[in-house]
Amino acid sequence: MVNYHISDFGMEILRCVFNEYAWRIKNHISNIEQLIRNKNFQLAERSMIKFLINYGDNVVVWNYFGQLLILKRDFKNAYVVLKHAYELSSKRGKISKSILYHLVLCCRKLRYEDDINCYEEKLKKMERI
Repeated sequence: MVNYHISDFGMEILRCVFNEYAWRIKNHISNIEQLIRNKNFQLAERSMIKFLINYGDNVVVWNYFGQLLILKRDFKNAYVVLKHAYELSSKRGKISKSILYHLVLCCRKLRYEDDINCYEEKLKKMERI
């Protein structure tokens, strides 16, 4: 096992790089939100896919992507995307609640009875907390 040590200067550089990276992610997500608000769904979809390719999994972006697919009436793909988003989520925040709500909606449209009951139970547990 190799142990690495970093100087104070190196730590400051890493902190700056991390802050820049976090700022870029927040900025990109706010741009996606703006595209959705302006109902520019084609560009929003491309922007989400580009974000996921560049930055990897992000629960917020997966949730937006699932909602966008619901708006396009593509419930099967929305179900897959939202299920993946729920697996990535913390399972106790606002985003998780939103994902569960949209999963229930997809399951009802697709008539997945077992999944409807499962996700409704999870949603009820979240509302109690």
